[in-house]
Amino acid sequence: SKKILLIMRHGKADGQIGGAKDIARPLTDLGRKRSALIAAELQKRNVLPQYIISSPALRALQTAEFMANTLKLDMANVTINNDLYFKTVNDYFDALYAAPEECNSMMIVGHNPLVTQFANFFLSQKLVDLPTSGLVALQSDAHSWPEFVIAYKKVLFYLIPKNLENEKT
Repeated sequence: SKKILLIMRHGKADGQIGGAKDIARPLTDLGRKRSALIAAELQKRNVLPQYIISSPALRALQTAEFMANTLKLDMANVTINNDLYFKTVNDYFDALYAAPEECNSMMIVGHNPLVTQFANFFLSQKLVDLPTSGLVALQSDAHSWPEFVIAYKKVLFYLIPKNLENEKT
């Protein structure tokens, strides 16, 4: 069976206010609206995650929970990985390796620059910057998540919220 990996950057978040910690920055209304566009597109294409791994930062977790709710995914299948918050790109690979094998489609929600670096590992045409709520969908015939990294992959699609907004007008 095929494995599908969805790599998503968290939605647009509030700027840092006063002494507020970066990890506690919440999604803005625009962040929610754009994540909704991505969720709708995933539903339209019938590419739905069975499992979501998120950074512990509020904006990433809110994005992950929003996606799970919108895509009718049980919250038990949303997990937090503390290492996805500004550590190294290797932590993104570790998160992938640790994903449950029975799950054939998963989403990782993280932050730039690491989430772009992680996506670029799999892409022949490199991204300069994965925008907020942006998503890359990859598919492979790999039988396991560790094998996914080395197996042949194809890019199913690359979703940019601004482009989806423009299609609606």
